[in-house]
Amino acid sequence: MELAPIVLFTYNRPQHTEKTLESLKGNFLSYESRLIVFSDGPKNPEDQNEIQKITAVRELVNSTNWCKSVQLICGNENKGAKKSMFDGVNTIIEKHKKIIVIQDDLVLGNNFLLFMNTAFNLYEDEKKIRTISGYCFPINKTGFKEIFLLDNCSSWGWATWSDRWENQADFKNSAQANSIRSIIGDALHESLFVNEGLTLYPKHSLVQNIGFNESNHNYEGSFDPNTLISFPSIVIEESKSARKNASRFFKHSSNKGEVSLLKKIFGKLFS
Repeated sequence: MELAPIVLFTYNRPQHTEKTLESLKGNFLSYESRLIVFSDGPKNPEDQNEIQKITAVRELVNSTNWCKSVQLICGNENKGAKKSMFDGVNTIIEKHKKIIVIQDDLVLGNNFLLFMNTAFNLYEDEKKIRTISGYCFPINKTGFKEIFLLDNCSSWGWATWSDRWENQADFKNSAQANSIRSIIGDALHESLFVNEGLTLYPKHSLVQNIGFNESNHNYEGSFDPNTLISFPSIVIEESKSARKNASRFFKHSSNKGEVSLLKKIFGKLFS
């Protein structure tokens, strides 16, 4: 099985980035994988504190063999999350035809790469599956199989094929907010919905987001870095029970008066 390249987008968070890289290095397939890191440039070239943080991130990336090969692509100017992601994904996916995308505030389970590459191999010809997610929000999954499908997408550790990426409607011209979460949650979700696309989810999350500081969010859920997901036979259609439970979860969050980032991440799925 040819492994997909891993693309990591970074900016100025060396402590977060180190945890992401350490978790990636601990993955079962890391020493057979290629890692490509895009490092965005400073927003203010005069801000020495920002430049120091960006430099620290770049030195960290070059400090060890996180994967079989590591390529660092540095930006002199700040593109912002949206343009940096689109340019990076477009560049890599054109050459390699598939891609795994992570960001600098994610801790990956030890079997994250195994899950992603196995899914690539099993579902390459299932064109209705547009993306693969390593994260799964904490809905009630009693009775679920180890994997299931929903017509939405997640930005917390995701993957796709070049033909699916190229078919995303209005992707490059999205007018959404300048963040990966909003872009994936709105533009990609709308395209998936229009094209009856589906995202493959693991029953148990293989990703933990550490980018919220000390905040306690009800969408973090439990995370076991040693989780291993199997691939039972499934029907290639949306899971009705998953949709129902996810809808209930979102509504519960809304009723509690929380400003739910999930609505940005997963777009208009339950509106």
